[in-house]
Amino acid sequence: MIKKGFTLTELLIALGIIGAIAAISIPSLIGAINKKQLTLQAKNTLASINQMMSDELVDKKVKTLKETDFTTPDDLMTVNHFTIATKCETAASCWTENYKILSDKTEASIPGKDEGEMPTVILKNGTILSYKRYTGELADGDNMYGIFYFDINGVEPPNLLGRDYFSFVVTEKGRTTHASSDQSMANADLKSGCTEGTMLTGCLAYIQNNGWKMDY
Repeated sequence: MIKKGFTLTELLIALGIIGAIAAISIPSLIGAINKKQLTLQAKNTLASINQMMSDELVDKKVKTLKETDFTTPDDLMTVNHFTIATKCETAASCWTENYKILSDKTEASIPGKDEGEMPTVILKNGTILSYKRYTGELADGDNMYGIFYFDINGVEPPNLLGRDYFSFVVTEKGRTTHASSDQSMANADLKSGCTEGTMLTGCLAYIQNNGWKMDY
């Protein structure tokens, strides 16, 4: 009986094909895994702030953030509310890296880095976090009350708006949202504002509305 098998040439061709497929698919797979990890970290940060607002309202027995530590940024950004590794002298002293816009990779000016008077901390998980008071009316009768800026992996790359850098607004009644009076803004507009760097709070709002998927 004659036994048939692959020739050396056929094996080399098969290995070449497998290598080519791996070269194409592995970077995409790694990118998808990184996005999921960054999205989960952003989701956890938002959840922790939501829990903090709820706790403040219950502990202070009030209905709005006006009578809580959210009124005074210096009172909020302390070990009473966060697991802090470093208290920054100024925001600029911790926001040391340049950030870029997703769409064209041009340099972006971010409030969390450029406004040195904002209380800023580095958490024990590596997140840089800044907070300031921020006002604006919302169509549903609530009002914007404060705004957070954060980078979930500190000064480490990619340092892109909407990838590791995010921002969101907290409202007077203890909700988190984006910085637009139009709370019914279409997801496509939130995504566009995020990737083009014209609406910093659009990134997290879009991901949340998109089932916590970072598909940009």
